[in-house]
Amino acid sequence: MVRAFQFSSLMGIFFWTSHVLAFVAKQNVPNAGGFVLLETGYLALQFGIYAFLLSLIYRAEI
Repeated sequence: MVRAFQFSSLMGIFFWTSHVLAFVAKQNVPNAGGFVLLETGYLALQFGIYAFLLSLIYRAEI
């Protein structure tokens, strides 16, 4: 489970920088701080669920 969360965190950070930071830099966002906070929470939830599902798919058979 730890490796799934490590992988998901790495992919989430990459996606966050290319999606959230790039959008705020390119567009005129009235409440940039609120937008970054909202998108960060959404992506953390999304990639947390992804990591959980990855850990279920690739769990070791005992």
